[in-house]
Amino acid sequence: MENSIYYTFSTMAQTLAGAIALLGVFILYRVQQIINELKGIAEAAVMDLETGPANNLIIVNKKNPQLISRIKKGIARNDLSGLKENLDELVGIIDNDSYKEKVQKDFASKYRFKNKIIKQTKIAIYFTISSIVISIMILFIPTKIGLWYSILIIIGFILFIISLAMNVYVVLKTITERALTGFCKTKVRKEPTIPAFDFLSIVRLYDIDLDNVVKAPMNKWESNFMQFKDFFNSDVITK
Repeated sequence: MENSIYYTFSTMAQTLAGAIALLGVFILYRVQQIINELKGIAEAAVMDLETGPANNLIIVNKKNPQLISRIKKGIARNDLSGLKENLDELVGIIDNDSYKEKVQKDFASKYRFKNKIIKQTKIAIYFTISSIVISIMILFIPTKIGLWYSILIIIGFILFIISLAMNVYVVLKTITERALTGFCKTKVRKEPTIPAFDFLSIVRLYDIDLDNVVKAPMNKWESNFMQFKDFFNSDVITK
């Protein structure tokens, strides 16, 4: 009987030690993937702002000239909490539902999932370590203590089952988590193009007097048109 208990709990301790090592490696790899995805969302948000309608970039630079720079520094430093705050501010400035859906909600969901996985992994590790300690204690405690020894064995089995179940749960939860199919995956990087100006937004933003802007060039345009017309009507072209 004593030999059976000894081999059982020594095997349990070794099994949990291997499980905790594999869990740690797997979770570290997955968390790094999520961090890269979060940085991808931030990079795509900045790229979309810089290559999209020019009035959005003008408004952001007018409200907070350092905001884009802070987002880029946060990406370089892996400062996820700072990135979340800056992206929330960016979405608040632009005030566009589509942009908010793409940036803020994608980032927030991934950020919450990362924190949740880390929290669940810590709980699984605590239970696993407790189970290993109980298993080792059972190997060295004499069987003569009777009832308390039996209670300790029962606690050891229960902790082993809970620990193993939690390790499996965390791994499966991480594997089955929906892959990012939102903003940063669907956005195709492209070369910067000439931005499309929203003329009326710029006029309202800078209080431009259209009378002074339009009247002056009109006379010059009419003069150039007349010269162009005379040239085509000249003898050089007709001949």
